[in-house]
Amino acid sequence: GDAEALDAWASLVSGAIREGDPDRPITLGSDPETLAGTTRIDQRDVSPPFEFGMSHPTGSYLAHVAAGPVFAGPPTRLRGFLLQAARRGLPTVADGLGVLSLDCSPAEEAATLRLDLATSLLHGAAGAMLGRWSDLVTQPREPYRIGPHEVLVGVTDSEGRRKASYEAFSEFARLAAAADLTGVEPLPERVGVLMGAERFAPLPSLGSVVAPRSAFAAWRAAREAQIPTTIVHEDDDPTAYGALVVPSAGALSDETWTRLTSFVADGGTLLYSFGGGDAHPVVREIFGVDFLGDSGPRDSFDVRVAQPGLLGDLTSFDARLRQHAYALLAPGDATVVATDAKGNPLLTVSTYGQGRAVFLASPLERAICAAEVRYLADEVPAFLRTVIGAAARGAGCAAPVEANDPDVELGLLQGAEDDILLAVNHARSARTPEITSARRVAAISDVRGGSPVAIGASTFGVPLGASGVAILRIVYG
Repeated sequence: GDAEALDAWASLVSGAIREGDPDRPITLGSDPETLAGTTRIDQRDVSPPFEFGMSHPTGSYLAHVAAGPVFAGPPTRLRGFLLQAARRGLPTVADGLGVLSLDCSPAEEAATLRLDLATSLLHGAAGAMLGRWSDLVTQPREPYRIGPHEVLVGVTDSEGRRKASYEAFSEFARLAAAADLTGVEPLPERVGVLMGAERFAPLPSLGSVVAPRSAFAAWRAAREAQIPTTIVHEDDDPTAYGALVVPSAGALSDETWTRLTSFVADGGTLLYSFGGGDAHPVVREIFGVDFLGDSGPRDSFDVRVAQPGLLGDLTSFDARLRQHAYALLAPGDATVVATDAKGNPLLTVSTYGQGRAVFLASPLERAICAAEVRYLADEVPAFLRTVIGAAARGAGCAAPVEANDPDVELGLLQGAEDDILLAVNHARSARTPEITSARRVAAISDVRGGSPVAIGASTFGVPLGASGVAILRIVYG
């Protein structure tokens, strides 16, 4: 747990490597989030100039920190979230791709690997590495000797025969190789989800569990709302973003609140959901509400829309949802967008300086991650998706291309003339989403070749198979 010792060791080892090999890239073989969680050492503090980073989540990290209960099918977006959380200003390789358990069918193994590869590319991975090449003979089967997610499943069986996942891997490799990325740049992500430093607090604090899960729920909702979104750490500079989401935050430092106050005053949009306990004194200043206390646990999430259209197309509903806290508010100078069934403010918006501040009285992201999938009403994640999407678009952070299906994730690489669009279907059924572009699209074509398809409009459909991927070249005009 000594940052200075790690720095000295890394300097010694990297210097020795450079004496014999001045060209090959060097990295510290640890997932930064896992390293920080177990040792409190931020990999950015290590001084040798490592050329790239790794996203290699350990089994314990996947099981107890990031994944959480799944609220809408398999967590196919988790790899993208972990990759963004691991980025520390370096090109980052996504490692250990593939299934995380031994109970998947060959088709499920192939679909998981295909989505892992596609989301890694979509979220800016500098490269990707499979979790394992060949199945290991496990007789007697003891898969948990190392860890519950250090699985023994590869893309070929124990005798070297190719499996369905091998074909999925080969097909995606050919597809990615055909996409000429020369002269294109990824779309900037101007919305950040803040993952608080409370996740490093020791027990009895639950921050190590709930903070990353809440961030994952918020990040996933933003991506489902077609908003280009990344992960921001509590000590990061927020000025690069147009909007910040602070999900179900239990404890932020005074320094963080100072940065958030300046961020909103200078024109940023802040969406903050109450995490329980006492509210910070600047809440009244930024959000224009008077905090009257934490009313404690609730078993229902009730929405009564008071100002239609102010934060998206919200609808009133009642849903069963366990929440560990709820902020009682007096609206003060803020506008009440929605209340609960008893008229208590649930969602408010106010202006502060040149920016806008949105307050959600419920720790909704934390509640979503703790909910049983069979009991979670569709309206609940749709509410969060709508609010985050409306706040981001109001801050000028909309994407130039959007799909009308929350299960379809888009990534755009922009060039001087043409763009490359990556479309990923996270659903287990085929979809044909309608893609809307801010510019008139003349034609689209598969990057692997073939005749362009004339469009001549700002909308077009893209057929995607179950867990399917498409990489298209877009010509405007």
